[in-house]
Formats: sequence, structure tokens, C-alpha cells
Amino acid sequence: GKEYYLKKATRKLLKDTGITGEITRFIYIDRSSQDEMVVEKSGNGWNVVTSSFVTTGKDGGGSYATPYGVFLVAYSKPVMQYTGSDNKTVVGDAKNAVRISGGGYMHSIPSLFEPKATRNARKAATAKKIGTYPESHKCVRHYDDQIEYIVKWINADSQKKEKENTIPAEPVVVVVL
Repeated sequence: GKEYYLKKATRKLLKDTGITGEITRFIYIDRSSQDEMVVEKSGNGWNVVTSSFVTTGKDGGGSYATPYGVFLVAYSKPVMQYTGSDNKTVVGDAKNAVRISGGGYMHSIPSLFEPKATRNARKAATAKKIGTYPESHKCVRHYDDQIEYIVKWINADSQKKEKENTIPAEPVVVVVL
């Protein structure tokens, strides 16, 4: 017979999520329609909390498609900064960032700091494209007011903090289809 060799895993063991009960809060992101629906269980049924257009990641040119899969919200923070091509210098930011397992974020309209004079106009131009086609570098972009609402829903009454990060009191699962 043939012999098979398994390559030793280089990943560390996954952290225990600590989830012991039924999950009742989900965010569904549909890459094909650039659309999102937030739902929660109420009694024996499910309610749509909110739905909106989004912009997911494109593949190529230094960008990555938003990965398909099932992820857990790790935390949210008021502002996510991002670096330029040198991967060191902070060149822009986005408000209301939600980190999901799998390495991506959900966040508001991002923009480069410079040139300052055109920042609002550039943010408005990016906002007009939400819900049209994949354009981000991996993250899921939202209208500013939509992600602000979702962050409040995710955090609810959470008192769990790590520096500027808020960890949800209840697990929230993000499904990217």
C-alpha cells in the first residue's frame, strides 16, 4: 500500500469561544448582492433588526475578497486606523470598526487623511458606491449611520472592555455567503 504523510500544522490551537448556550444574534452578508441583514431570535421566531447595502472586498491588486464563512464578532472599537503601502505609516481611518474572526472588519466609510480639503467629498463618493460592487481591501464597508447602529446592537449592555475595544456580552455570529 501507499504511505501518506500529514504535514504538521503550523497554526496554534483555536481559542475556546466560551459559548455554552444557543446563539441568538446573527449578521448575514451576501457578497453576490452586496447586501446585509441583521437578525435576532425573539421567543420562537426571528426578527430582522436592520438590513442595508454594504461593500465587500475585491480580489486582486493588493486587495482580498471578503472571505466566505462563519465568523464570530471578537470586539468593536470606535476607530480603526489603517496603514499605507509601507505597512507602517497610518494614512487613514474608519469609524465604528467591528473585528470578526477570520481577520476582517466591518466598518464605516474609510478615507485617507490627506488631502484634508477633499476628505469629506471623497467619503461621499465612496458612500455612493455602497451596495454596487466589491471594492474594499477585505473589509465590509457600511454607511456611517448603519454601522453605528449595528455597533450599539452588538455591544448592547456590554461592560467587557479591553483598552478601547468592547467585547460583546452575547455572541454575535457573522455569516458571509
